[in-house]
Amino acid sequence: MDDKIACILSLPDELLLAILKKLNNIDALYSLVDIHEKLDRVVCDANCSRTVDLTTILPHGGLHDSLEDHIINRFQTLILSHIHKYLKSLTVEAVLFQNILHMNNYPNLHMLTLHNLEGEVACRIFTSMLLDLSILTQIIRKLIVCSFLQTSNHAFSDDDQGWISN
Repeated sequence: MDDKIACILSLPDELLLAILKKLNNIDALYSLVDIHEKLDRVVCDANCSRTVDLTTILPHGGLHDSLEDHIINRFQTLILSHIHKYLKSLTVEAVLFQNILHMNNYPNLHMLTLHNLEGEVACRIFTSMLLDLSILTQIIRKLIVCSFLQTSNHAFSDDDQGWISN
């Protein structure tokens, strides 16, 4: 084992948590999940696993390069499965939504934000998931739809009982 990792592993959990709070949560999750059991436990239990915004990985407009694709793939296939039960708020590009939703159960997810949700993608997502929507509405308290192609954002919340334009 690398000496630097051994030194980090010898730190108490409280100190590791304090360090993690200073880091960008996407970077911390990407860098530390599945490296060592102790780091997994600390990073997955930390506040950095409560709110995940995967749109910060991609430039606005959703154009990907191979590194960004690799990072998104690692989140979809590995990291979200480690933190799914802690996740309270998730922000994703709309085109990734179905893959991410079907890979895990998110029992504590209360807010879902979909970016760049265009008409065709919206129809595909919501018509193919009609049955899943009844389950989602029991869990998700707020759904936010954002589009960089238009100037308005829309949100739906069970507290509001309707759509709100911002």
